Amino acid sequence: MAQYVWTYYTPLGRPYNVYIYHGEESGHVIVYINAGIIIIDFNQLESKKYHFALEHQLMELEMIKNEEGFEYVLTPIVHPYFKQAMEREKKYDLMRVGLFFLVMIFFSLLVIYGIKT
Repeated sequence: MAQYVWTYYTPLGRPYNVYIYHGEESGHVIVYINAGIIIIDFNQLESKKYHFALEHQLMELEMIKNEEGFEYVLTPIVHPYFKQAMEREKKYDLMRVGLFFLVMIFFSLLVIYGIKT
């Protein structure tokens, strides 16, 4: 029985724990992220690739059969759509920060002019 865990940080800095359980005799595979199951596969006794998304990042989990058993590899895949979505989200994050500072300046001016009058 193989159990592995990876902690993957998305390009935006959010952590995700990716777990795999693989019963090497039964071949049953369960992949889950944090506390949610995303993949269930039965009788998997050969090499196989699984694909899923973490936010705007496409991931590939590969099970590689070798003489000693299985090797498990988790890799991010760069896809143009996910790259564009990530850039949009960064832009919106910058807009939120800018809006926050504008509101703070506005309220600071209100307080300053409210005290003088």
